[in-house]
This record gives sequence, structure tokens and C-alpha cells, in this order.
Amino acid sequence: MILPLLIAVPLLHADPTVTIEVGRSRFPSGAEIAASVTNAMGETIFVPACETMQVEVFDADQGRWLPASSGGCKETKPAVGLTEGTHSLTASHVTDRFTVVRLVLVFGLRCREGFSLEMAGCEEFRAATSSNITVAPVEE
Repeated sequence: MILPLLIAVPLLHADPTVTIEVGRSRFPSGAEIAASVTNAMGETIFVPACETMQVEVFDADQGRWLPASSGGCKETKPAVGLTEGTHSLTASHVTDRFTVVRLVLVFGLRCREGFSLEMAGCEEFRAATSSNITVAPVEE
């Protein structure tokens, strides 16, 4: 899967014209985290068809953000185009301890339609990140 590799590089090219807003700052483990993604690029951006929103976990021991992938696509699917405007996307993270996470949206610009993001020949990759979110274990 190419997405963990894509996440590492594009954060250096974060783009303020694509934003991720999350309505709350705390979610229970495994809950759906609903986010509003606003594309103000003036052009369509292309995102992965599955695991569209990646989750990164802050590792305090290493002092950095690490990807927390849930496994990726089981089959190759064409990238999804997000036109200018606001779109609703979701993600989730399962944990057994209090964890600080953020959502990451890796997107391509000027990509060929009908291909997976990895194969779409995008001219450029960028990323947008949400503010920090706390994910708490579910109390039983």
C-alpha cells in the first residue's frame, strides 16, 4: 500500500486551501469521527477510494506522529474526485488507552480519472490535517 509512504512526504507540502474540520475534540474508541473537508483549491482534488481519511497517532515517546492504518483496500478502486466545496468524510480509531490523533487527507492534483490514486499519474501530492483529537477507551 502506498498511502503510508504518501503521508510521510506530503505533510511537508501541507495546503491551507484544503481544510479538515471536526465538530468535537473527543471521541470514544472505535466511534465514527465525522469530518468536513473543504476544498478551496479551485480544482478537483483526488483522494483514495477506501481509507480516504488516514489517522495518525501521536507517539509521545518518539515525539512524532505515526500512521495508524487499518489495512487499506482489499481491491484496487479508482480515486475519488472531490470538487470545490465541502464534503463529509469519516474515519475511526480503536484504542485501549487515551490517545491523541489527527486526521490526514492525502490528495493528488491533476490526476487521470478512473485510476487508483497510486496509478493516476497525479502531477503533485499534498496533504491536509485536522486539529488534534482525543480518542478515549470505552468504559464498560
